[in-house]
This record gives sequence, structure tokens and C-alpha cells, in this order.
Amino acid sequence: MASRKHFEARPGFELGPNELPTWCRFRAPGGVQVELYAAAQDSGDQNAVLHSVAHRLLLAAFGVELRAAVRRRKLLGLATEPAFAEALGLVGDPYAVLLEVGRRKSITPALAQRRTRRKNRRKT
Repeated sequence: MASRKHFEARPGFELGPNELPTWCRFRAPGGVQVELYAAAQDSGDQNAVLHSVAHRLLLAAFGVELRAAVRRRKLLGLATEPAFAEALGLVGDPYAVLLEVGRRKSITPALAQRRTRRKNRRKT
């Protein structure tokens, strides 16, 4: 596998199964954690891409306030999806909720209303 050849000397190297889907992880110079993922699936249908679509939509809809709230949670050690879910006050599996947003490529009215109600409640 190409990832072993190119990355196994890197600190923290790990390699997933020798079949698709698979992954490898390592730390790049400066200690940055890198994860590469491969699957026999169009990239636009992969969960990681759909989560990125969801992040972009949510940040565009809720702006700098959400960006700051997610960033604070990530600095405290939360993973990205749980940080978004907590910042938005979402209940349930954060990965599944954001995956649905990514698949729909839109924010459901219920999510938008929930966020608006929470924001208005804080102002009073």
C-alpha cells in the first residue's frame, strides 16, 4: 500500500485494513495529526465530505458566533462534530445529524428555528 511506503517513518503512523475502505494516520512536522482515508466511493458521497459540506452550510448560516463557539469547544478537546452539536444545542448522535445536513445540502427548518429560539432566549 502506497501510504505505508510514503508515511510509515512518520511519528504516530497507523494503518487501517489492507482493503477498502481504509485509512492511515500519522503526525506531520510540527505535530499536526493527519488522517488519510480511501474508499471505493465517489468522494462527494463519502461521510467526511458530507460532514465538511454541513460545516460550511452551518457556518454560513450562523456566522462568527457559531465559529467561535465551535472553536472554543475544539480547544477544550471536543471533536468537530460534537463541538458543532453542542454549540447548536443539538440532541442525539452529532455525526448522524451533521451527515443528514450534508446529504440534504441544506439546514432543516427545525434546526434553523431551534437555533433562532435559543438565540432569542439569551437576549431576554
